[in-house]
Amino acid sequence: MGWSELSTESVEVFTIPGNHYSIVRKPAVENLAQQLKACIAQAEQIEQAIPQFI
Repeated sequence: MGWSELSTESVEVFTIPGNHYSIVRKPAVENLAQQLKACIAQAEQIEQAIPQFI
């Protein structure tokens, strides 16, 4: 995919059924939304686990 070359952090790739155009239309967009929600929830959990020093 090439994303690893653009990031200083590790890159996790998820396969979403569809193509560049169909993943933003029903019914494929629902799969995309579920995956994005899961990724956001995971990021929020990680963020909450890091002590805030500000």
